[in-house]
Amino acid sequence: MIVIFGQYNINLEYRDNKKFVYDIVRMKWVVCTPEEEVRQLWLHYLVYDKKISTSKIAVEKGFYINERMKRFDICTFNTSAIPHILIECKAPNQKLDTKVIEQLSRYNLALGAQIFIVTNGLEHTGMEIRDNRAYELTSIY
Repeated sequence: MIVIFGQYNINLEYRDNKKFVYDIVRMKWVVCTPEEEVRQLWLHYLVYDKKISTSKIAVEKGFYINERMKRFDICTFNTSAIPHILIECKAPNQKLDTKVIEQLSRYNLALGAQIFIVTNGLEHTGMEIRDNRAYELTSIY
């Protein structure tokens, strides 16, 4: 899947020898781990390139699968508050193997987003559900 990111003003600061990034959705400073860098890149892409309102984006929210608490990285919602795009972010050095894709598929069975994507910031794999079938995404429209 091809994603062309723009150039973004991502706010960083250092405190006590730790790097922090300002999350434009949660509106707070968070520790900037490699996974968080990927998450912030995608949040900026969704808000600034795809023009999705921050009010329609949730970040790191909990949900249940078989009575076990799980957390998704990013989920966008349509105007009816139904999940639209579910994104699982991994660190850039993590391979997008079958295990990672299966994790996202399980999450999406519970959430029911139309589009679900797994990314490490360098590689991206996505699927779209249409007519009760999953189709591989080539880009995000």
